[in-house]
Amino acid sequence: MIEDVVILSWDRAEPVVEGAAVVVQGPRIVEVTTGRPARSGRRIAGRGAFLMPGLIDAHMHCYGSRHPDPLVAWLDSPALSALRAGVDVSRMLRMGVTTVRDCGSRAGVAVGRAIAEGSGQGPQVFAANMGIAATGWQADIAAVPLVQVRGRESGGAHDRTPAITGP
Repeated sequence: MIEDVVILSWDRAEPVVEGAAVVVQGPRIVEVTTGRPARSGRRIAGRGAFLMPGLIDAHMHCYGSRHPDPLVAWLDSPALSALRAGVDVSRMLRMGVTTVRDCGSRAGVAVGRAIAEGSGQGPQVFAANMGIAATGWQADIAAVPLVQVRGRESGGAHDRTPAITGP
């Protein structure tokens, strides 16, 4: 039980509740009151602390990339991307995000499963698996080789011939 805490409820009728007690059993909140809780147990002093509902990130990608261009993530190994994505979502949980919607990535399903089975810590992950893209457009990774590929104009306005660059 967390006692004497300020709750930011996002309820327009009562957006701030001061001097509240919150009783938790396992992963569930079972009671919130400004009076004496019906349940007892371990007590945590909450004076000066705030509680609020978990945040939801409704559009994110578990790329695990450290580059501003998400397509560069496809050049990393799937294992490295998944490890990085696991670290990323654990950081999100520490910032108050309790649910995420992965809208397409190679690691999202695996990261979500690892969290659900207790092998990692993070928000609940609803993963879409791989993203869908039109051939030749953003996120088309069907033919990306292991070296970076950049488009270049070689003919008409719609002719995009890949030029392999890199080491």
